[in-house]
Amino acid sequence: MSTERRTPNPRAPARLTARLRARIARPTRRGWAVFGLAVVFYLFANQTQVSWLYLFAALALGVWLASAGAPGRMLRGLTLARWLDDAPPAAAADREHHVGEAATVTLELRNPGGQPAVHIRGLEVCPFAPAADREQPFFVSAPARGSVRLSYSTLFARRGWFEFPPLRLSCRAPFGFFTAERALAAPTGVLVFPEYRVLQRFPLLDRRPAVQNPLAAVGPGSEFVGVREYRPGDPPRHVHWRSTARAGRLVVKEFAEETRPGLTILLDVRASVVIGAAADDTLERAIRAAATLVHYADGRGLSVTLASNHRDFPAPPGP
Repeated sequence: MSTERRTPNPRAPARLTARLRARIARPTRRGWAVFGLAVVFYLFANQTQVSWLYLFAALALGVWLASAGAPGRMLRGLTLARWLDDAPPAAAADREHHVGEAATVTLELRNPGGQPAVHIRGLEVCPFAPAADREQPFFVSAPARGSVRLSYSTLFARRGWFEFPPLRLSCRAPFGFFTAERALAAPTGVLVFPEYRVLQRFPLLDRRPAVQNPLAAVGPGSEFVGVREYRPGDPPRHVHWRSTARAGRLVVKEFAEETRPGLTILLDVRASVVIGAAADDTLERAIRAAATLVHYADGRGLSVTLASNHRDFPAPPGP
């Protein structure tokens, strides 16, 4: 009889903790005050034997206990959807975003349960927004078996790849005696490209100077430069039959490699040469200038090569 040893899932404790936090509510200051008031009523009733004090103590404690599970039940089962630019997620994913453009983020909170989720407080953190707009608090209620939708506007303030953190929700319904918290994850990634300016003309690229290469390189072109012996893999249509008959062996034609003007941009990304604030330092200005040149060259069909002194973007090989 063989036994299999199961490898423990490292994410299981985190999931269990999240479930417990959503189900177990913590008393608020108001809740502790009501609980203390119930205890005081009971102590006075026990000393004085006044019946209506027992009634007040039982009523306060009963309301306190009845509201303990309400916040967790309202947060349980909620789901979140997030997209940008007032478009479905599939369509918004195909759109390019650039620094400086306006952004509209839409959140949809769905409640599949049979009871409404009221007094839901949320905190959305937008990773690419300016520092003043990065945290977006809201206060909503979701109807039973329905959804609520809200949106906010901001700017793409930084370039790069950004992922939204989980949405943090909290609830103190119905009386504010207890609070429950939950984090809703809706994986949303946004790629923000650098800002660029539209150039009307750029003389250096408009002239398109001819490439001066006194030693033509052999390659796949159309200009005939000579003949050589046949090598395995040469296309049969390049066989030079007159030279083949004269030499008694297969001879093929050679052509000059065709080159065309292109644009190579070199970026110095060393931290020691960066000057200025993080959002508008010399490196960010250089990246914006490079993006402007790339956009202009790409619109005119020129090949573009980006090189830097960083290992992720090394200089291209060549003479």
